[in-house]
Amino acid sequence: MAQYLKKNIVTWSLWLILIINIFVLFHLSYYKSAVSSGDSAGYYSYLPAYFIEHDFEFIRQIIGQGEDYSGQQTGAFVNKYTCGVAILQSPFFAIAHFAAHISGQPTDGYSPPYILALVASILFYTTLGIVLLSKVLKKYFEPEIVATVLIIIGLATNLFYFTTMNNQMSHGYLFFLYALLIYSTEK
Repeated sequence: MAQYLKKNIVTWSLWLILIINIFVLFHLSYYKSAVSSGDSAGYYSYLPAYFIEHDFEFIRQIIGQGEDYSGQQTGAFVNKYTCGVAILQSPFFAIAHFAAHISGQPTDGYSPPYILALVASILFYTTLGIVLLSKVLKKYFEPEIVATVLIIIGLATNLFYFTTMNNQMSHGYLFFLYALLIYSTEK
């Protein structure tokens, strides 16, 4: 039994990180305000604006945000946030749109299926980033060290906060992209 645990310690650490993240997200209800305001709303606004409202000027998305989104020269509305997070969220948004449509939920981009899909997206990308990082670390370190590093990164850094409590900021998505870059470079 001890040999089995030692052999699979990295896998167990990955499961531990995922389970704790899910518990914190849902037990403490941090998922309910996934795109309420601020940067997360700016990143996400591309998806409902383009795919639901066909509003390429972000007028409906921006009014009421309490910030000045008007352009300096023309006065037209400008989304000051980049679209990278929205691109990564888009497969989950599409699934949520379909689920909202068939379940009779509002297809406005902000009903419960969309919020749950966004939570699923951050959990997916953060977990995938940790898996990719573990594959790289396994090449250079013993399994016990890899497991310890993964647990520290997954549960004792700002990655944990930005995966659970402020879960639609770009940090978790960037962690995945950096891990993918390192993994791809190593191959």
